[in-house]
Amino acid sequence: MTATEALRLDNSNPELERVGAFADVQKSMAAGLVVLKYEVDSDHSTAKVGFTATFPMEVVTVIAHTWVGEASNTFTVLKAGSDAVCTALVATSAGLVSYAVAGATSATEANRILAVGETIEIGAAGGSNGDDQRGVIYLIGKRL
Repeated sequence: MTATEALRLDNSNPELERVGAFADVQKSMAAGLVVLKYEVDSDHSTAKVGFTATFPMEVVTVIAHTWVGEASNTFTVLKAGSDAVCTALVATSAGLVSYAVAGATSATEANRILAVGETIEIGAAGGSNGDDQRGVIYLIGKRL
């Protein structure tokens, strides 16, 4: 549900409009926290689209939980397939959790801002098992 839809529900009935039954939903949807999850369960040695933004958002943090990794392996998170959202996430061993603050180090602030329709692509690189690297990527962000 979007903030606009919540407002429409409140305005759909005089009694709902009077009490603002969906006002809290509207507020949280208008400026709420967003958590997106993507499972890397196939060959990602060529980056694949993980997310397409359905609303404007800013990526704040990226977390990787590696299921299958190897020395020198990393996960990459790219805006539109070419711009780094954050530094590469370490994926060197099974069970490893690594995170990066979006926009830090090699990524620019503009790389963490997504407009409607822009994509985030997830890639896996390094080691001899780059095509067999597995895990879960979480993007934590906020609506703009």
